[in-house]
Amino acid sequence: MRKISYGRKSQLSQPAYSLFSLCSGINYFQHKKEKTMNLVDAFVKKVISGPYEEYGKWWIDVEYISWGVPGKTRLMFDSKEQALEVKEGYKFLT
Repeated sequence: MRKISYGRKSQLSQPAYSLFSLCSGINYFQHKKEKTMNLVDAFVKKVISGPYEEYGKWWIDVEYISWGVPGKTRLMFDSKEQALEVKEGYKFLT
C-alpha cells in the first residue's frame, strides 16, 4: 500500500511543548511589555479646603481643569508642608 502525502507536514507531527518546557530556564512572559496607564496634566483652579490629616497622610481638596474639562479631587501628600505648597496653577497628573 502506498503512503499518501499531503504536501507539508501537519502541525501534529511537530513536537509538542509542555508548560514545563516553556517555563523552565526562561521567563515565558519576559517578552511582554508592561502595561502603563496614560496620564494627563491637570492644573488646580481653586483650593477648596486647607490641608487635613487622614489615614496618616495629608489631604487637600481642589477643583482642577484638565484639557478644558473641570473636576474636583483630593490630592494626597506625605507632609503638611507639601500640601501647603498647592496654589492655583499647581500641576499634577490625573
